[in-house]
Amino acid sequence: MSSEVSGSSSGSSGTGPLGSSGLTPGGLSPKAATVFNDTSCSPAPEHPTPVLFVHGTAGNSAMWLPTAKALKDRGYCVFAWDFGKLPPGEQMFLPGFYGLADVDSNAKELAANVEKVKTLTGAEKVDIVGHSQGAMLVKKYIVQLDGADNVRRVVGAGGSFHGTTGSGLMEGDELGESSSSSIQSPSQQHWNSEHIRTLNAFPDTDPRVVYTSLYSASDGVVTPFTSSMLESVDGADVADVEVQAVCGGRVNHIFMPQNPKITALVAWGLERDRGDHTPTRC
Repeated sequence: MSSEVSGSSSGSSGTGPLGSSGLTPGGLSPKAATVFNDTSCSPAPEHPTPVLFVHGTAGNSAMWLPTAKALKDRGYCVFAWDFGKLPPGEQMFLPGFYGLADVDSNAKELAANVEKVKTLTGAEKVDIVGHSQGAMLVKKYIVQLDGADNVRRVVGAGGSFHGTTGSGLMEGDELGESSSSSIQSPSQQHWNSEHIRTLNAFPDTDPRVVYTSLYSASDGVVTPFTSSMLESVDGADVADVEVQAVCGGRVNHIFMPQNPKITALVAWGLERDRGDHTPTRC
C-alpha cells in the first residue's frame, strides 16, 4: 500500500502526504486502505486506466468501498484519498467526516492526486468516479484547472454540478455561514453561491472527456436532481442517467456510493461505447 497519494491534513494546502493524519497508509480508514492505493496492482489488459475515487461532503473514501472492490475484481487498479480535512483542532471533533474545507483547496488536492496516480502507475490519463461534491470537483478540475488532458472518463453520482437547494433548506438567495470559518464547502454548494455562479459560467463538459452522470429523482440532498445533469458542449459524449427510471426502486443521495445499482452503472459508465447512452445493467 502506498502512503504517497497527496492529501491535506490541515484543510489548507492539499500538498502533504495523506499518512500525516496518523490514520493508516494513505490516510484512509483500515478497510479502505486494504483496497485503495495498491501500487503493486497490475491492471487487466482491458482496463489499463487507473480509477480515482472522490468522496462527497462530510464523507470519506471508505464509502466507495463496494464499488471499488467490484472494479478491482474486474481488473481495475483503484485509488482514493480523504480530502478537504479541517485544521487538526477542528477535525478531531469530526472523525471520518472530510470534504468540508474550501472547494478551491479541495480541487487542488484532486489535481495533485491525479498527477500522483499518473506517476505511480505510469498512465497518461485517469478515470475519475466522484460522489456529490466529489463529482463537482472533477468538473472544476477539468474546466477551471485545465485538467481535461489528464482524464479519460468521468462518472458522477449525485454530482452537485450546479449547486443545490437542499430540499428547500437552501432555497433562499443566500445561505448562512458555518459557525466554523474552516467549514466552507457546504455553503459553497448553495445554488446561488459565488462559487456555483462562477462554475456555471464555464462549460459543463469538454469533448476530450467521456462523461456519465448518475442521479436520482429521490436524491433529497442535491435538489432539484436535475442539478446533476451535464450538458454536452462542443460534441462531448455525455450520458445523463436517472437511476430510478432505469433500475427501479429508490436511490437516495447519501448511500449512492454503496448502492449496487450505482456500482453496476459506474462500471457501465467506464466501459460503455461512445454514443451508448442507454445502460444495459443495474
